[in-house]
Amino acid sequence: MKKIWFFLPVFLLAMLPVLKSGFLDNYKLSSPSFVYQLDMGLNEISGLAVNDQGRLFAHNDEIGSVFELDPENGRIMKWFYLGPNKLYEDFEALAVAGSEFFLVTSGGLLYKFYEQPDGKYSEYTKIRTGFSDSFDIEGMCYDPKTNSLLLASKSFAGKGYKNSRAVYSFNLKTEKRFDKPRFVISLDELKKKYDIKDFSPSGIELDAESGNFLILSSAVKGILEISPGGKLIGFQELKKNDHSQPEGITILKDKTLLISDEASGKKPTLTGYKYSGTPN
Repeated sequence: MKKIWFFLPVFLLAMLPVLKSGFLDNYKLSSPSFVYQLDMGLNEISGLAVNDQGRLFAHNDEIGSVFELDPENGRIMKWFYLGPNKLYEDFEALAVAGSEFFLVTSGGLLYKFYEQPDGKYSEYTKIRTGFSDSFDIEGMCYDPKTNSLLLASKSFAGKGYKNSRAVYSFNLKTEKRFDKPRFVISLDELKKKYDIKDFSPSGIELDAESGNFLILSSAVKGILEISPGGKLIGFQELKKNDHSQPEGITILKDKTLLISDEASGKKPTLTGYKYSGTPN
């Protein structure tokens, strides 16, 4: 009888479901796989985005221009721009939804346009999202399940959301923003759970496999993983020596995680972290 009770706990443990770790756990953010120094024309690099074919695009902060980058070395493959004349705005993030490209300003003004050949320009459409300058929009990504752009505010989360950070959803079909945030991130919860003293979203990206979102922070430099329902999944810090000013985040087809950094007195960089999990 004693033997039966001895083996029973082991049997019960074997019957328990295996706990799954977060998608972010497949990356070792303390050790970059590669760092590419970018062309000086990308000194003000901000957002990153990957299209359906897996091609990589980036943009500059203050001028309406988009660059296709070679993910193997960070070199500029081509560039195109918005409008026949130079367009100066405080552009903060880039997203691609099918054939449509979007740039967003810190004040939440969207510019919709299309890819063009090297050195050519695209006509564009301005779309107002209802944000004020107080929101300081820094991150944006496309969510195909809701056909929406997710827009991350750097600090102000909106009235009624004190001591929080927020991500709002803008529906591309109706061209309207939902009044309530898609995600509300409590700074108190971040402090309690991960000992994060400050969190300022500068980029956001969707992992298509897990459905979770990765939110890049430029204050306490790191990445927060959050579920589609807003649950905090995990957090990893970035090494300050590797990231002077992290602005953009995206995921390549082979699941390599990319982060762009403005020059910030040094040189602009594209840093990659290889996926260590089991491929599909």
